[in-house]
Parts: sequence; C-alpha cells; structure tokens
Amino acid sequence: MTHGAVTAATDMSVAPRSLEPADVLSDVVTLYVCRLTPLELVFNTRPITAIIGYPVEAGIAMDLDTVNRLMHPDDLPGLAAHVARLHALQDGEIAQFRHRMRAASGEWAWLEVRDAVLSRDASGAVEQVIGTARQVTTEMRAAEALRASEARHRLLSETMLQGVVHHGADGSIIALNPAAERILGRPRDEFIGSDPGRESRHTIREDGTPFPGDEHPSTVAFRTGEPCHGVVMGVFNFDRQEYRWISVDAVPLMRRGETTPYEVYTVFEDITDRLRADRALQDAHMRKDVFIATLAHELRNPLAPIRNAVAVQQRRANDDPELAWSQAIIERQVGHMARLLDDLLDASRIAAGKHELRREEVPLSAVVAQAVETARPLIDQAGHRLEITLPQDAILIDGDPLRLAQVFSNLLTNAAKYTDDGGHIRVSAQLEQDMVAVRVRDTGIGIATEHLSRVFEMFGQVHDALDRSQGGLGIGLSLARALVEMHGGTISVHSFGRGHGTEFTVRLPAIASEVEMSQTPAETPVTSPAAAGRRRVLVVDDNRDGCDSLAAVLEMFGCETATAYDGVDAIAMTATFGPEMVLLDVGLPRMNGYDTCRALRAAPLGEGLVILAVTGWGTDADLRLAMEAGFDAHLVKPIDMEYLRQLLALRRDEVRRQHEVRLMRSGRSFGRAAETRDHDTPA
Repeated sequence: MTHGAVTAATDMSVAPRSLEPADVLSDVVTLYVCRLTPLELVFNTRPITAIIGYPVEAGIAMDLDTVNRLMHPDDLPGLAAHVARLHALQDGEIAQFRHRMRAASGEWAWLEVRDAVLSRDASGAVEQVIGTARQVTTEMRAAEALRASEARHRLLSETMLQGVVHHGADGSIIALNPAAERILGRPRDEFIGSDPGRESRHTIREDGTPFPGDEHPSTVAFRTGEPCHGVVMGVFNFDRQEYRWISVDAVPLMRRGETTPYEVYTVFEDITDRLRADRALQDAHMRKDVFIATLAHELRNPLAPIRNAVAVQQRRANDDPELAWSQAIIERQVGHMARLLDDLLDASRIAAGKHELRREEVPLSAVVAQAVETARPLIDQAGHRLEITLPQDAILIDGDPLRLAQVFSNLLTNAAKYTDDGGHIRVSAQLEQDMVAVRVRDTGIGIATEHLSRVFEMFGQVHDALDRSQGGLGIGLSLARALVEMHGGTISVHSFGRGHGTEFTVRLPAIASEVEMSQTPAETPVTSPAAAGRRRVLVVDDNRDGCDSLAAVLEMFGCETATAYDGVDAIAMTATFGPEMVLLDVGLPRMNGYDTCRALRAAPLGEGLVILAVTGWGTDADLRLAMEAGFDAHLVKPIDMEYLRQLLALRRDEVRRQHEVRLMRSGRSFGRAAETRDHDTPA
C-alpha cells in the first residue's frame, strides 16, 4: 500500500479456494492476500481496522484518505519503502514492517505485518503476497520500557561515583563503568577478558601483602553463591601512580532453582580520602593524648617542690596562725591541681578505650564512705551539712571500687562547689528491682532546663555556673557518666529550678547480700618509721628545686640524703654514697631515668637497692616502662608524703608488694603489661 496506490476492500474479493478460514492459525489476528499491481486487498480474515478497535460493521475501507488519516505521519515513508521491498521479495523471504495507527480509542496502536511471496506472473514479477497482521502495542511498550530502563541503568552506571564491574560465568570481566576506569586508572579495554587472578598483581591487602585472586570478593561470591560486603583492598592506579584504597561489595546473580551464580557484579568506591581523614583524626587523637600527658607532666613538676616546701614548713613548730592558714591553702590547692590532672588523664584514657575496670563485689556503703572521704575537705570548708541515708541491708555492687568512689566523689564535689555556704547535701540509696539508685541532692544554684542536656558533655560547664565555679576543667561529670556506663549503669540529672538545687541519680546493677565484703586487698603491714632506722636516700632530679626540697623532706623523716641532677652523676653518686633507696626522675639529661635504673641494677649494690620512679609522667604506658626498667614503684608528682614515709620503712620486696596493692586499688597494675606509650620516652 503506497501513498498513491491504495485501493482496498475489506468487503471485496473472494478468497482463493485453497485458503479456508479453518486453515487460519488461531494465534494469527488476521490473514490477508494482497495483489501488488495494482495494489489491492484480495482477501482477509478480519479487517485490519478491527484489530485496532474499529467495529467490523463500520466497513472502513483502507483507501488513501484512510491511510493518511489513521497511520502515524512518521510511518508513511516506511510504508512506501515496505511496498517497494515487496516487489523485490525473494521466494521464502519474509518482509516485516511495524507502524502506528490511530486506534478507535484515540491512542496510537502498533501493528506488525509480515509478508511473503504467494505468486508471480509469467515474467517472474511478484504478483501476490500473503501476510499476517497483528497488534503489538503491548510488546512495543514493553520493549520501549525495557529500552528506557536500560538507558536509565546505563546513565546511572556511567554517572555514578562508584565503580561497577560485571563478571561473566567464568569470572572474566565483561563490562565496567567509567567510574571503575577512573578509580582503577586504566582504560576498559585492558580489563575486558581479564579476571581477579590476573588483576591480583595490582592489588594489595591493608598490611601491604598481595591480595590473592582466589580471595577476591567476586571469586568468593562465585564460589559460595553469597554476597560479600565491605572488603578493603588497595589497587594500583596507573594514572596517579599510587595505590588507591577501595571498599568492594560483590553480588551474585542466581537463576531460580540454581545454586551457582551465572554472573557477579562488583561495586566499589574509592575510600582513600576517607582513610586518610580517619588516620589524620587518629593522629590528632594521638597528639591530643601526647599533649595531655605532656601537660600533666609539666604541671606536676612545679607542684612537687611546692608541696615539698610546704611539708618542710609544716614540720617545723610555728605558732603563727596566718602562716598555718596559708600553708593549708597551698597544700589544699596543690592536691586539687593534682586531682584535676588525674581526671584529665582518666578522661583521655577512657575516651581512647584504654581503661579497664578491676571488678569485685564491693559494698555500696564502702564506696560512698570512700567518696565522702575524698570530698569531705571541700564540704567542710563550705560548712555544708551532709546527710547520708543508705538501706539497712547491705547492698553489693559488682564494680571497680575506686572508680565507683570517683563517680560519687565527683558528684559530691560538684554539689559542694555550686551550693552556697551552709547548704545541705543529701546522699540516699534504694533498691529498684535488680538496680540500686543512688541520689545526690543539693540545695545549690540549680541548672536551667535548657542546659540539662549539656552537663555531661566534656568541658561542659554551663554558663549559669561560671560565676560560681571554684575551678575545674568541666570533665568531672563527663568522666562520671563514662565510668557509670562502663559498669552497665546510667546517670541522670534533674533540677528543681534556679536556686532550688539539683539531684543526680546513678543507677547501677546491684547484688543484695547480708554479708559485708572487703573493699580492697589487704595492704602489707607497715613498719613504723622509728623502727626503720636512718636510711640513706639518693634523690635524682634535674629540677633543682624539686630535688633539693624533696631531700629536705626526707631529712625531716630522719633520712641521710644526697642529691644528683642527671643520670650520669646519679650512677657516680651511688658508688660513693652507697644509698639504700634512690628516688629517680625519669626525664633526666645525659642519661634518662630508665637507662639510669638499668645501670644501677647492674651495679654491685643493685640487687637490694630500692629504686622508686618519681615522675610527672603517669600513663599506663609509663607504668609499663618503669616496670621493664627495673623500678620498684612508680610515684607520680607531687608525691603523697605519707605514702613515701611508709615506703621508707620497707624492704625491696615489701615495697613492690605494697605498691602493687595501691595500684590495684586504683584499677591499675605495676606487674602487668599496659598499652604502648603514645609519646616518646623523655630524655
């Protein structure tokens, strides 16, 4: 049917006798015979227009006007080309043509006609063709949807930032997207046909060793039929001439009822910049920890001679009340500073996940008593009334006694600081099923509602309390929350409004018991100083004020002392002075304290010599270094003078045992390995 030669007749022509309606296949919508010269419809089983919804009885003739009216204008040239092809059709050849026609519904419907030679004239020219026509609108729409879907997927694949590699059934690469080329730094032609085994020469593990091809996520997915997720590997990028780190997911494609994948897709992203950022963050954390440890060390060094000087003054008889008052202030503030430094190191250690609890079944009453003992000076100084109400039945807590006491002492100290002089602080506890709720309530300044959510944040002193602050870094409550959560408990705060006080509630897992248990291991009995006799003690410290003032305190204890200001002089002084005990700083010029300790141990008197590390370095790693160097104890500046006085009366084995017990009470140990030090050994 051409533009100018369309005659037709849906109601004309009798079908050849060789063609009967019964011979028509049931799945064919219509069968027709068409003469080419002139072009006319000889026979059809059903009008073509009926296929697209027009009633048969309408008798619509397929003349030129009808064709121009119903056929899509864009398909008319194709119709002319199809008719021209029919004239040149070979026997047994099929000519197919798809076009659109306006259906009775007003929409465009797709028709497919398939024509073959039926007869030729005497000259051999095609005289008649036989064909079928059927509506294929659904198929065309499905095909169009498929093409659109493929186009969208292609667009997604080509524009996504993640690399996509398509592996065939044999594991070889059959396709990859532009992002994969960019991340891997090579053109796709170099990948097509390759496989993980061959590509393994360009990949490494996180430790730098080669990544075997049989462990590649795609290979594993083929082998197991299961997806692989988050596999990290390094791939050499030839464009950048460097290894780039990628995180790979492999997804197998399975046919229903089969257990072996027929294809695998690997999707990966470049995580190099993220890893570098993570490492930079880790480095920043490490530098922060080093800074905190160094800060604590540098601040402890001047505190030591201050405390030593006060101790010397306090040992001398003096009736001047103002001098006694000033000495008490200095001693109290030095102790406060030392506790702040300890809190700072504790917070840093807990934040880094380096702190371990030393759990035992400890009575709640013992924990509260120890906390009160720590906070008592500040409470008494402000003239507060402290009320403690605990259940009559003993309550045991499975926890670290020192750290739990630290939690409640921080809460008591906080209450004392932010309550006007002469206030009321109340500690109460009660069992709530398998938990014990301990409440610390005060009559202080309170906390505004909008600030309640911030009180447990690190350095989170709220603005309302700044004018009432008596010092502190704002880490006490943050540290308390961390310690409580490490025990499997919770801590919360409630304020009764400005000027009406605050209540903190700590809930901890509890064990009800009728038997009080010991809070800490028993300490070694201490010989009295009088029985210890006059001991020879060598004090070694490059801080001359600290060294000389500590020697003065020891002389007041009845010791004979000598001093040295570096490690080399300490070794020489030991040979001439013959000390029984050495108080040795670790950060010394010419020879650091660790090497000095080793040298002293190797000397003739070294086996029985008591050597104490006296240092501003107080991390777990510092404990380990001191233990490995041969120190008998590790004392952090400023020294607890009463504890030092006790150690002066002990033999070397007793000193080590006494010090281990003391460290165990603080949740640490001198006799076990600790974390590797994050900062260099001080020189």
